Amino acid sequence: MLNFSLEELFSNITITDITALIGCITGCVSLAINLRKLWTERFSLKIHFFRKDNLYFEKLKYSSCITELQGLLHVRFENRSSLPLTIHTILIFIDGSKVSFKKFNNPPLKLTTIFKPDGGERWIEYSMEKQISEPLRLEAYDAYDGYLFLPHYPSTSKTSQVVRMRLETTKGKKRKVKL
Repeated sequence: MLNFSLEELFSNITITDITALIGCITGCVSLAINLRKLWTERFSLKIHFFRKDNLYFEKLKYSSCITELQGLLHVRFENRSSLPLTIHTILIFIDGSKVSFKKFNNPPLKLTTIFKPDGGERWIEYSMEKQISEPLRLEAYDAYDGYLFLPHYPSTSKTSQVVRMRLETTKGKKRKVKL
């Protein structure tokens, strides 16, 4: 049986024991603070597609495009991290084919007949004032939404396509997104 008194226990404590106890407590508090800081500063980029505004259409009359179709993607990037980040490269793949985007120089984009990926048709006009260009800098907890004009949309007979996007950022991460 263990017989000891608190008086006997505390009488054997030295200054070295007290210093070690203080060091242990401050080390644990520092670890908790650094883990929390690491969690809040982690890379967190969300990408949203606006399905009703993602479409392809017949080549514009004033376009020098060699394909019969052109496209438009409406995308929103949200930086949910506490640090800023820059998107250096945006790569778009439609049904496995790499597609480039460029700035549309004749705003607004007026389309008479467009084909939605779900198979329907409609008439619409887009204000192309918010176009996405590279590099795109997002501050902490910032968001940006805009359009990507696809001058060379791959010819397709399908009513819906698989659109993938890969982003290269300052964090070195590559995100693959599927529409």
